[in-house]
Amino acid sequence: MGLHRDGELLGLTPYDTEMRRRLWWQIIMLDTKYAMVSGFCDTLLPWNWDTQTPQNVNDADLFPGSTEPVQPREGPTEMAFCLLLYEVGRFIVENRIPDFEAVVLGAMENDSEDSQLATQTSLARYQNLVDNLDAKLVALEKRYCDPLAGNIHIVATKIRSMIIDKMRTMMIPMRELPEWGTEIFNVQDNMFRISLMHHEHNAELYDFMENTGFVWFFKLHFQIDVFIVMAGQLYKRPTGRLADRAWKVVDRIYQYHEELWDMSKKENTQLGVYMLKAWRARERALVQLGLPYETPIAIPRLQDTVPQSSSEASSCGPSPAQTLKMEIPQRHNQPMDQFLGNFLDTTNFYDLDMWADLGVPNGNMNQQSAANMFGQFGNFGAPPTNRGW
Repeated sequence: MGLHRDGELLGLTPYDTEMRRRLWWQIIMLDTKYAMVSGFCDTLLPWNWDTQTPQNVNDADLFPGSTEPVQPREGPTEMAFCLLLYEVGRFIVENRIPDFEAVVLGAMENDSEDSQLATQTSLARYQNLVDNLDAKLVALEKRYCDPLAGNIHIVATKIRSMIIDKMRTMMIPMRELPEWGTEIFNVQDNMFRISLMHHEHNAELYDFMENTGFVWFFKLHFQIDVFIVMAGQLYKRPTGRLADRAWKVVDRIYQYHEELWDMSKKENTQLGVYMLKAWRARERALVQLGLPYETPIAIPRLQDTVPQSSSEASSCGPSPAQTLKMEIPQRHNQPMDQFLGNFLDTTNFYDLDMWADLGVPNGNMNQQSAANMFGQFGNFGAPPTNRGW
């Protein structure tokens, strides 16, 4: 279809040009979404695309067959939400940061001064990039968003905080965290913190979006693999402030994601098994310490819904940090799968040794180890290739 070429350069009508731009930028967002999931790895799209961003117009401004150029509006339109998202997509496309996840996790850092200085330098560079993105999104908000213009504009105003706040929290150096030396000692501890923060942020976003009619959009971005990782890590962390926060967010995630109660899907069953096993470990630890506790709302329901054989097997089987070998069935009932193909297949995420131990002593991990962890989604850290069409 040649959507990577702008319609104006091809002599197409203004209507066709604008619709092609909208479609292409949806493809860009789908690609960048999974680049973010995999750690900002390189895009698989052709590098020579020149399709412009869609104009700031309402649908009513577009007419099939029209020969008059589309005149963008000043001020809020129906495109406000999309235009802010596209700016985030542009940021990811234009900024190749292949060692982002290794730096954020503290995986390339050790006790040497040179290592810590290199990490600080990389973090400063990324913080500058995020500051620039923040400034661009602020400008777009002022130009295109008006909360009085409807719920879609209210949703649009949350995009900046959704992206920027999460990235800034992730980029706090591991050794500068309040939990450093008490609950966070290494890379896997920091990964647990980041996965916890990720789900706390999502739950807060769901709460905010509940009355806008758009909570469904943000729920589409839920990553069950990250939730499973957090559940597996909870088994190893029965007590502490991070564990307390994690058990609170577990209830909120199960509240919003009713699909997780469908135990006909093996990933949901295994998640439930991990949750029950982690709770048993926490319950034992709290009893031994003589501390009072409240059972999360999700636990009794999980005890009723998780197949008994699975739950019993887990009590004497491997710990959640050990490799789980299982076959994930094709998910025929999920309407988005027909559009996303195998992007949502989380089979490769169930080797929790990869997440829990990272295969290195003392929590140190080099960039290649990070590449092994995130690289299955694309060309992690590889130089761009010319994919001309």
